[in-house]
Amino acid sequence: TPMVNQIETSVYIQHDQIIDYCRGQDIVVQAYSPLGRGVKNISNDPTIVRIAEKHGKGPGQVALRFLVQNNIAFAFYSSSKARIDGNIDIFDELYLDEKDMEDLSTLKQGAAGTWGLPSPYDMS
Repeated sequence: TPMVNQIETSVYIQHDQIIDYCRGQDIVVQAYSPLGRGVKNISNDPTIVRIAEKHGKGPGQVALRFLVQNNIAFAFYSSSKARIDGNIDIFDELYLDEKDMEDLSTLKQGAAGTWGLPSPYDMS
């Protein structure tokens, strides 16, 4: 049994069935491309921006915190120390309330938000 399943997951791509299956098998889900791939820029998304402003954080921090609160691991890379520090800063006082989480959950785009890789639902 695998210990970790890395899948493309973000506020725009929420593979609920796969995530639920993994949790049922005690498999950790790790987000690939946790900030999305640029199909829709999280910095311009009104829902994410509104929640970020409410908490005094950046849109990327809100998107990553959404994953944390959904018990989804992620790895991030940046050549910018400020961005790395900002990504780490989601573990301080930032907590998304139930309304924030519900609003972010509505941002699902399905296949329209992916890199165009084969759907995991079509693999056998």
